[in-house]
Amino acid sequence: MASIDFSSPHPPLLLVAGSNDHLIPASLNLANYKKYKRSPSITDFKEFPGRTHFIIGQTGWEEVAGYVATWLDEKKV
Repeated sequence: MASIDFSSPHPPLLLVAGSNDHLIPASLNLANYKKYKRSPSITDFKEFPGRTHFIIGQTGWEEVAGYVATWLDEKKV
């Protein structure tokens, strides 16, 4: 069985969740964020209200894409 050392350094990580995602609920993304946050690496979480698992394909996808682009610029990724 594989083991993950969540405290090890990793590339910058942005976990994006939709509040209405029933395949990978926002609560699971948040739990993963809290585990990865233990490392010294850049790790962030953003939940978008009313979004499903198809978050980037839904109407208003530009808001999500814009957030990610801004995050990348701010983190110098």
